[in-house]
Amino acid sequence: MQKSIVYVICTLAVMQAVLSTRVITAQPAFNPDSLKRVLASDVSGEDKDLALLKLAEGYFTWGDMAQSVLYCDQLVARGMKTGNKISMMKGYWIKGKTFLRNQVYDSAVMFCDSALAFSPEEATSSDLAAINITLGMALFYNEGPEAGIVSYRESYRLYAAVGDTTGLVKSLNGLGVMFKEMALYDSALIHYIELIKIAEEKGMEKSLAMGYLNMGILYMQLEDYERAFHYLNLSIPMNEKHYPNLVGLARMNIGLIHYAKKDYDAALVELRIAHNSYQSLEDRKKLADVLNNLGNVYIDIPNLDSAEYYYVRARDLFSELGCWYPYGQTLNNLGLLNIYRKNYSLAYQLLDSSLAVAIRTGNPELASTAYKNLYFGHKTQDDHQQALKYYLLHDSIQDMIYQLEKDRLMADLEMKYQNEKKQAQILALERDNLIKTKQNNIYLFTAIGIIALITFGLLYFRQRARKDRIIAQQRIRQLEEEKKLLAAKSLVEGQEEERKRIARELHDGLGVLLSTTRMQFSSIGDASPGARPLIEKASRLLEQASSDVRKISHNMMPGLLTKLGLYEAVADLFEKLSETEGLKVTAEIPEDAERMPENREIMLYRIIQELANNTLKHAQASNIELRMELHPGKMDVFYSDDGIGFNIEEKLMSKSIGLNSIQSRVNFLNGKMDVRSEPGKGAAFRFEIPV
Repeated sequence: MQKSIVYVICTLAVMQAVLSTRVITAQPAFNPDSLKRVLASDVSGEDKDLALLKLAEGYFTWGDMAQSVLYCDQLVARGMKTGNKISMMKGYWIKGKTFLRNQVYDSAVMFCDSALAFSPEEATSSDLAAINITLGMALFYNEGPEAGIVSYRESYRLYAAVGDTTGLVKSLNGLGVMFKEMALYDSALIHYIELIKIAEEKGMEKSLAMGYLNMGILYMQLEDYERAFHYLNLSIPMNEKHYPNLVGLARMNIGLIHYAKKDYDAALVELRIAHNSYQSLEDRKKLADVLNNLGNVYIDIPNLDSAEYYYVRARDLFSELGCWYPYGQTLNNLGLLNIYRKNYSLAYQLLDSSLAVAIRTGNPELASTAYKNLYFGHKTQDDHQQALKYYLLHDSIQDMIYQLEKDRLMADLEMKYQNEKKQAQILALERDNLIKTKQNNIYLFTAIGIIALITFGLLYFRQRARKDRIIAQQRIRQLEEEKKLLAAKSLVEGQEEERKRIARELHDGLGVLLSTTRMQFSSIGDASPGARPLIEKASRLLEQASSDVRKISHNMMPGLLTKLGLYEAVADLFEKLSETEGLKVTAEIPEDAERMPENREIMLYRIIQELANNTLKHAQASNIELRMELHPGKMDVFYSDDGIGFNIEEKLMSKSIGLNSIQSRVNFLNGKMDVRSEPGKGAAFRFEIPV
C-alpha cells in the first residue's frame, strides 16, 4: 500500500510568494492622472522621462501589468530618441520585472539583459545590483540554479561595494536558494546564516522573516526536524506582519514534521491553521495541498470518514485548477481508502481514473502508485492472478523510473564535476590576483624609503600587475559564461535524452508487456468459451492501450528522426498532416542533404513539430506551407498557415508555452526567429539557423 503525500517544503515557494506580494506602504501616493497630465503638458524632456518612469513603477506596484509594460515601452522609446540610456535601462528593467511576475521567464531574461546592455557608466551600483537580482531570479526559473547563481553573485559584489545591507540580504537569500537547489546544502546554510546575522544586527525584520523560513525549510529537507521546528516557529510572527501569504507555508511544514514523527494530534492542529490561512487568502492551490495532507493524517489515525472528506475536497479543487498530477494523487489516496473499507469496485474505478491521468500527463510515478494499490487490493481479495499482473506492471515501471533517475543523477554529477573544474580555475586565477596584489603592496611600501629611480621601477611593476589583473578578471568572466552555456546545453540535451529513453522504455517495455498480456487473454478465450465476450472486451482494451503507448512513444521521439535524420522525419510528419481532412499541406524539404549533429536535428524537429501542433490545435487553418532552404553556413526555415492568427504581445503576456518553447530552442541553436501574425490574418514564422 502506498499513499501519495503532497509535501510543500521547497524554497521556491518562498521566492514565488515574495515575488507575488504587492507592497505599497511607505511609498509616495501613486496618482496616474496627474502624471499623465505632465506627459500632455509642455514640460522639459527630463520631467516627461520621470513621469513615464513613475507611471511604469506605479502600475507595476498596483499589479496592472499591461499598463506597466505600455509605459515601459514609451520610456525606452524616448530614451532611444534622446540618447538617455538611464531611461532605457530602467524601462527594460521594470518590463523584465513585469514578465517575471507573470512567469514569462524567457522574456524576463531578455529584458533584464537589455537593461544591463544599455546601462551607462553613470548608472549606480545599487541599480545594477537590483537588475542582477531580477535577472538571477528569471534565469533560475528559466534555466536552473547554475544559471541564476552568476547574477546573484554579481549583485552581492555590487551591494557589498556600496555597503547596501538591504540589498546584501536579498543577494544572500537568492544565493542560498541557488545552492540549496543544487543540493549544495553546506553552501546554502552558510549564506542563510550570514543573511540572518546581518538582519539581526541591523534589525531588518522583513529579511529575518524570509531567512528564518528558508532556514527551517532547509533543515526539514535535511530531516533535522528539531532545528527545522525552531526556525519555522521563529518565522511565523514576523511573516504574520510582513508576508501573511507565507504563514500557511510555515504552518504546513510544521504539521508535516509532526506527521513524520507520528504526532497526529499536533499535525492536525498545524494543518488546520494552515487551512484557515490559505482559505482567508483565497490561495486555492495551497489549500488543496493542505486538504490532501489532512486526509493523509486521518487515514493513518485511522478515521476513514474524515480522510475521505478531505481527499474529496482536495480532488475537486485540483480538478478545478487543472493541477492534474496532484489530482491523480488524490484519486490514488481515495482508491486506497476504499480498499481499506473493502469497497473494491469503487476503489478500482478510482485507481483506473488515476491511471488515465498518469497516461495523460506522462507521469510514471503516478502510474506506479496506482498499480501498487491495485496489487494491494487484489492481494487483499486473494485474487492472486490479478495481484501478480499489477505487481509486474508496477515493478516494470519502477525499473524504468530507477533507470531514468540513475541517468539523471549521472548527468547531474557530470555537470557538477564540470562546474567544479571551472570554479577551481576561477579560484586559481583569483588567488593569482591576490598574490600579485600583495606583491604590489610590498613594492609600494619598500619604495617609500629608496631613491626615485627605484620608485619609477615600482610604478612600472604596479602597472604591469594591473594589466595582469584585468586579463585575469576577463578570463574569470569568460569561464563563468562558459559555465552558464555548459549548464544550459546539458539541461536541454538531458531533456531530449530522457524523452528518448522514456519513448524506448514505453515501446520496448510496457508496450511489449501489454501485447504479451493481450496474447494471453486470446489463449484464455479459446479455453473458456463462456467467458469469451468479457475476454474479447478486455483484449480490445489492451489493444487500445498498446496503440496509445506506441503513439506516445512515437510522439516523444520518432524513429525516423534518429535513424534517417531530420529531413526524412519532417517529410513523414507532413505526410501524416496531409491526411487531415480539410487541410492542404505544402512542404519543400531538401533531398540528399548531409545530416547535422543529432542534437541540432532534434531541436529543429521539435520547433517544426510545435508549429504544426499549434496550427492543428488552435489555428483552424485550411493551408500549411513549409519551406526549408540550405545556404552556406545556415538554414532558412519558412512556416506559415492561413488560420485565425494571434496577437504576439498578448501571447507573450499570457505565458504561451508553445511560443516560448520555440523561442528557447531557437536560442539554444544560436538562431534568429521572426514572427508575423495578426488576428484573422494567419501566422508566418521565419527561422535562420547556423549549420
